[in-house]
Amino acid sequence: MNHFFRPQTLMPFINQLGAADAKQAAGQLLGSMQRITPDIVRNGLLSSGLFGEFLLMQQGAARPDMKQFLRNLLKTTSPNQARTISELSQAIDEIESHQIEGLQAQQSREVSYHFLLPFFDANPVAVHIEREANYGEEGEMDWVINLHTETESLGELWLKTTLKASEAIEMILWADQPGTVDIARSASTNLVEQLKGYGLELSKLTLLDARRPTIDPKLSGPGQVVDVRT
Repeated sequence: MNHFFRPQTLMPFINQLGAADAKQAAGQLLGSMQRITPDIVRNGLLSSGLFGEFLLMQQGAARPDMKQFLRNLLKTTSPNQARTISELSQAIDEIESHQIEGLQAQQSREVSYHFLLPFFDANPVAVHIEREANYGEEGEMDWVINLHTETESLGELWLKTTLKASEAIEMILWADQPGTVDIARSASTNLVEQLKGYGLELSKLTLLDARRPTIDPKLSGPGQVVDVRT
């Protein structure tokens, strides 16, 4: 999905199809990175395909749905475009795997929403919102928001934001391109003021000039990774 929803990939493909309804649907799904608002993020989650089947059951519910959008593109793609058909099918499978992941988390009283925010003026942003199980007696659990994107000017970026019950926020930014961390550091004062406008306090900001480390899935079982949270 991350590859397919890049503006340089998606828009030429839709223009090649020449389907007016596809252009209209894309216009409803794609936001503007330059004018991003909380409503754009909210609508991006609702239109992500994670809730498509549920929303279809709601009377009068008619909003853009990313999975349905991809299915419609798949129907109008020429059979001789095997590579495009494969990419579309894989993108649909990716959404459905995130739907299953979200349902499994819900059954464990956890939250896990993994979706993509597409833009017409920037590369898409992968978003993962998660919260551990809350059984009441343990108090409010932290919400964690993970973001991942790539830009020509800043390189590849990863951001982990932890929202505490006290409305304090902790952030960790990883950037693989030299100089990006310096730009982020110079903008941190403005970030603090922006968060204050929403009643939030940035209590900790960590900027790392490196790629975000990954854990081998084979090492993710119980007892394989030391919990270093404080």
